[in-house]
Amino acid sequence: MYYPIEELEAVAAEEQTFLEEHYSVSAVKKMLGYAESSLCSIMALVEEGFLTFRKTEYGIINENAGNNTFWITKESVHSFLDLLENKYLKLEHIENKLKLSHIHLLSVFSNNDKLIISKQIYIKKEKAFKLLERYDLKSIEEAYSPNPNIPSTIYDYYTLKGIASLSSRTEKTLYKLLQKSEYKNLFKDYIEPINQEEFWKISKKEVDNYLKEIIKLREKYYTRAELLKKLQLPNNFQYIPISSIKVPLHMKFFTNILSSYLYDKQEAQLFLDNPELSHLIFKQSHLSLSDYIKSFIDLKKFPESLKETVDLFKSFTEQNLSAKQANPDTLNSYKREYLIAIEYLIKYPLKKELYLFDNTEVQLFIEKCSSTHHKTCLWRILTFIEKERLCRYSLKKLPNPRKQRLKKEQEKLCFDDWLEIYKYTQKIDAHLHQAIIDKQYANLWLFVIILLTNAWRPSDVFRIPPIQPEIIGIPNIDWLTHHKITKPKAQKIINIIRSYNLVTAKNGMPRDFTCNLDLLEPMVTALCICEFHRRKSNIPTIMDFTTERKKKNTIKGSDFNHFFGRNMNLKHIKFSPLIANRSLMEHLFYSIQEKKGKGNSAFELVMKLRKHKTEVTKEYISDGGNTISLHLFSRGEFGFLYDHLIELLTDKRESTLSQRTLDICQLKRFFEPFEVENFSYFLSKVMNDEEQNLMDKLLSLTPDQAFEHMRKMYLGHMPSKNLDAQCLIYPNCHRPSNMFSCNQCPFAVHNVYALTSIFNEFDDSIQRYKNTNKNGVKQREQNTILKLQNLLIKAIEKFGEDYVFSFYTGGENVFVQQLTLIEE
Repeated sequence: MYYPIEELEAVAAEEQTFLEEHYSVSAVKKMLGYAESSLCSIMALVEEGFLTFRKTEYGIINENAGNNTFWITKESVHSFLDLLENKYLKLEHIENKLKLSHIHLLSVFSNNDKLIISKQIYIKKEKAFKLLERYDLKSIEEAYSPNPNIPSTIYDYYTLKGIASLSSRTEKTLYKLLQKSEYKNLFKDYIEPINQEEFWKISKKEVDNYLKEIIKLREKYYTRAELLKKLQLPNNFQYIPISSIKVPLHMKFFTNILSSYLYDKQEAQLFLDNPELSHLIFKQSHLSLSDYIKSFIDLKKFPESLKETVDLFKSFTEQNLSAKQANPDTLNSYKREYLIAIEYLIKYPLKKELYLFDNTEVQLFIEKCSSTHHKTCLWRILTFIEKERLCRYSLKKLPNPRKQRLKKEQEKLCFDDWLEIYKYTQKIDAHLHQAIIDKQYANLWLFVIILLTNAWRPSDVFRIPPIQPEIIGIPNIDWLTHHKITKPKAQKIINIIRSYNLVTAKNGMPRDFTCNLDLLEPMVTALCICEFHRRKSNIPTIMDFTTERKKKNTIKGSDFNHFFGRNMNLKHIKFSPLIANRSLMEHLFYSIQEKKGKGNSAFELVMKLRKHKTEVTKEYISDGGNTISLHLFSRGEFGFLYDHLIELLTDKRESTLSQRTLDICQLKRFFEPFEVENFSYFLSKVMNDEEQNLMDKLLSLTPDQAFEHMRKMYLGHMPSKNLDAQCLIYPNCHRPSNMFSCNQCPFAVHNVYALTSIFNEFDDSIQRYKNTNKNGVKQREQNTILKLQNLLIKAIEKFGEDYVFSFYTGGENVFVQQLTLIEE
């Protein structure tokens, strides 16, 4: 087909004119920074009237853009670019200028003020300049002059921008800090913005005073980072025995100091001036607590007037601190406390030995010490001195600083909240997905479950060893999203953990790992998830709460808030390991005693959960309006013996707490604890089949018959062949011949059976003596053994040598051999 040349030339000229007046849409995209596929973004500008759009019926070939049918007029493009240049300002420029957050600035400007071009936000210059001007100190007075509440003297106040220029904080950070009440309350004279158009103004006088105080603190103290650099210590060095103060709140506001404490420069200089002391403190922290303190005493210069006090102090270190058992962090804390206590002792103007102080002088000496912890250290030292020699003071007449601490109300979870937490942790589906994607959440889930059935300290929970999910057929973490762990498989993992030799971090006591049946699946699910998370970082324990910013393995209250915040019924609770432990121990205690009336049995069980001493456990259990404390003290430390005996002497298997306490008190009137213990012990001690048959008869007695046995024992009406023993089965002796002595008979109740405990204590002391290389421990055990020997001499004088040593396995010969070890 042929076309006239004139028509073709006319069409070509028309296309050329069109191209001179238009850009292809693809070219405009490049000019504005849009991606090639962002047609809708260009069309949005067209709809808003910024660009003029044209569409041709047929494609026009452009040497820069190929064959196109979508076009934008060049005039509209140039006008739009001029508009951006002259009427708009990039938000990024405003951020850099004012040092404010991107999110905050977005909230300041309305949608009508914003224009978004290829992810770049533009703000109308008119609005942007108003904001910039208001953040300029010179424009504040003009901006706020119509407001009568604003002081006319503008230079009495700083804006945050002005404070930022004087401090090491950015304006953005200052703004965030002022949202917290503790920082806002630092200032009395300030003007808080009431809308987005306004801004903070703070009294210049207050700010200047705080900045002057910070300068003074800087002159007197080092920050942790500065101290470590000065002493040439690594950043992870933990133990710094230099007097410190907490960083004041105003210093935290105006500076970006990360440490929590400031350290005295003068004390730091002492270490620099004394290389031997510096080497001991910073290079020999591996030494035991007693050796460490003794070395420190040797290096310090004590006044000549305190020579005997120093010697007593060394003895105290050997005998009392050498056997201290605790985790490394606690031992380091002890080191720091005792070193500072020693420094206090040196700086205090002592003009005579401590044992020559009277009560008034001792009280003043202790009270002038600023820290309760250090007062407690001094009290221990004074107590030791009082025991070792004659002193003018008597600590019995002085207030113990440890008992002077105000007891805070012990927080616990009510039973309803405890039950709600229990149910919440059971819901595997509610936690599974979040635990898989978030290691910290998985750790929290497991941490809470463990606290629900084990009254463990956090340090013990953190030390749960790794497991092998593959043992029960779980190859990877994804398996848990499609399958459920069965009870038998879950129990297998629990059994493996229980088989480990777990001990408490605080005192090295063995600890048990328990899990309720209805918590088996959720606990093991959480264990497996934590194990797979652990393998990514290859840490030695299954739980790890450290992050890039938090180097110490600890849990904050905010972590628990995040975990419980997912449940509407638990948002109000305050949770911590200590609160959880108190709650578990108290609910368990009351649960047992209310059902069975066995307060002492419950008390023992609760005590074993924490491996506590009796008095410590009592602090964890409050009466809550009940009379439980009265019952415990009425029954006494040996209440459990009578508690068990009552079940034998009566047919009462269940009774109220009050009734059981009354029964125990009545029984205590007739029998001493050692008599009850003897009776119970010999009832359970069987040596052969013949004796077992006789024991079965005793245990089959009715309550009346058993009580008659006890009555006759008490009156001495059940004699044996020996004068110093009674017979449980009198008059039916199973070995009537005089060839057999009652001393070894399991049915003989000796009135000197306490000898057994003496010999047991002797063996324990000998064992401790063998197992230590420390002179302090050896000296202490020698003293113990000497006291036991004195008791045995008195027993021999009364009952005879053969009889006394019949209570010791191997007799006198083995006893003498053990003593030889000490003499060597």
